[in-house]
Amino acid sequence: TTRTTREQAESFARTFDEADLQARRKSLTAAQVQLTQLAELVKKATFLASECTRTQAEASTAAAAQADFLTESAAAESMAKTHAICLKEARDAHDRAKQTADFSEHRRELKPGEPCALCGATEHPYADSDPLAERLLVGQIARIAELEGLFGQSNAAAISGTEKARAAGAAFTRAIGESQRFSAELDTSVKEWRATGLAGEPDSAALAPRLAELEAGQSALQATEADALIARKSLARASVGERDAQTALEHATGARSTAETELETRRTRLGEAEQSLQRYNDQRDEAERELATAFSGWPMWEARLHTDPRGFSGGCADEVSEYRRQSQVAAQLSIKITKEEAEL
Repeated sequence: TTRTTREQAESFARTFDEADLQARRKSLTAAQVQLTQLAELVKKATFLASECTRTQAEASTAAAAQADFLTESAAAESMAKTHAICLKEARDAHDRAKQTADFSEHRRELKPGEPCALCGATEHPYADSDPLAERLLVGQIARIAELEGLFGQSNAAAISGTEKARAAGAAFTRAIGESQRFSAELDTSVKEWRATGLAGEPDSAALAPRLAELEAGQSALQATEADALIARKSLARASVGERDAQTALEHATGARSTAETELETRRTRLGEAEQSLQRYNDQRDEAERELATAFSGWPMWEARLHTDPRGFSGGCADEVSEYRRQSQVAAQLSIKITKEEAEL
């Protein structure tokens, strides 16, 4: 039984090629590493696609803002030019009004009926003062101050719009650069994805079949390794059983040798007992013959036995005693032989 168990265990163990198990482990490990890398690639590609969308949106927003700021700056610059023209006209008018207000020396020289040296008029209603010129001068000063404020505001708006447009342009350039960089990295990720034999864009759904295949392979390998472990344990148990059986066989062989020795001793003893029995039987037969001889010398010994038992017993006492002793010894030997035969 132990030998059969060992043969079955060895046959079972031979069905598991350790080199094949190592190759399967190596293949599954490589597949798991590749699957992990592909999952990281999907994660990276998703991030890059999101960043491309974000930077493209930022570039579009920056471009629109730049256009708005340029429009605002152009409008403010145009308004500033208009305000500058108006300011120049107001300043010129102010200068003229000031010159008019500054003709006080000429007024002192005016005389009624005599022509003015400047305009030739003979009537001089404003010889003392010109309230209209003074009011005009005050109005021009206020107008100049207003136009200077408007010019400053429009010029500042134009400068601010230009700066904002420049900042928006820089943001646009930066967003375009980042978008191009993310797009290039995304293209590289797609190429790496397709280099593994997968089609389309990196997508976690495309990894599901490979993941299922990997899990199935791992489960099969675990089952095979469990069976191999069982086979190795069975082989070990068979080896232990074989050693135990060998030990038991040695013990049984020793016990058998001892039993055979004892059996031979008993056979010898039985033979000796049979020889003793034969010898006592012979002695008993001899005693019977002697007893018969003794009886033959007594005519009518049976009648004498009944009529004179004491005399009969006295005459054959020795022969009868010897006969009885030999019969008892023979009976005892017969019992001993029967016992020895039963034990044998």
